Amino acid sequence: MAESVPAAFEGYATEKLPTPAGSPGKDGVLELTLAPDVEGTTRAIHEYVEVPFHLTRGLYHDPEPGLLTRCVQTPTGGVAQGDRHRTRVEAKPDAKARITAQSATKVQSMERNYAQLGVELDIGEGAYLEYLPEPVILHEGTRCLQTADVTLHEGGTVLFSDVVVSGRLARGERFAYDRYRSQLRVDASNGTPLLQDSLDLAPDERSPQSPGVLGEFAVIGSLYALGIENTEVITDRIHDRIDDDQSAVHAGVTRSPDDRGVIVRALGDQRAPVTDALREAWAAVRTARLGSEIPEARP
Repeated sequence: MAESVPAAFEGYATEKLPTPAGSPGKDGVLELTLAPDVEGTTRAIHEYVEVPFHLTRGLYHDPEPGLLTRCVQTPTGGVAQGDRHRTRVEAKPDAKARITAQSATKVQSMERNYAQLGVELDIGEGAYLEYLPEPVILHEGTRCLQTADVTLHEGGTVLFSDVVVSGRLARGERFAYDRYRSQLRVDASNGTPLLQDSLDLAPDERSPQSPGVLGEFAVIGSLYALGIENTEVITDRIHDRIDDDQSAVHAGVTRSPDDRGVIVRALGDQRAPVTDALREAWAAVRTARLGSEIPEARP
């Protein structure tokens, strides 16, 4: 995955580091290829990791038969300045899998350069992939660029979530980061663009608490479910499942431009109500697409 630097990050990229970006221990790599066996159970047929990534062994506790769960761990203290993390997951035709994480991604305070978290997903024909990491927590002074590039083949389905917490809220830290930008692009296998979305938060340039950005809230979460049918029905089910308690979370759902997906956005002042709302949306999509429930939440 070649590093792409938006204009807003070009200045950061010129800032020299004691340990340069891309050095061992800073250039994290995770590669995972998934395919069903003759019995229809999804297995990993290729996996490769470099520090700070670690993959747990495959789990088959999911209510959906044959669906593989892999948990990504990062035993280091978090994401540091100059880190470049690259994740690539390929789901072969008819594979079914869920990729999750052990804990939130903590983006540490920075004095120079920036951190980039890049994800590539390739969803084969008839494959079903849930890429549902834990939230990203932005510490004071962080500069973080998160990119996701998805290739969606005919008949494939992908669920992708992104939750951003604007500081260590329990200690009163809010909007003290320098910049956070996320970019999502979804293309068909022939290169036709299906969806593009981005979020750019830079408190020194424009307050994230401005109307039309985050307003009074400190946590924003998104769930993209693409490659599904009956989107009108699924949208109604998501509305029914989300408990839109105005004091805890504001959430909404819309259909994607090609009417083959839904996008859910949730805002809250704490991460739990936001992740709970996205979890309800995930459950609605999973039930409609696979006919099975989502696994129980971890305590």
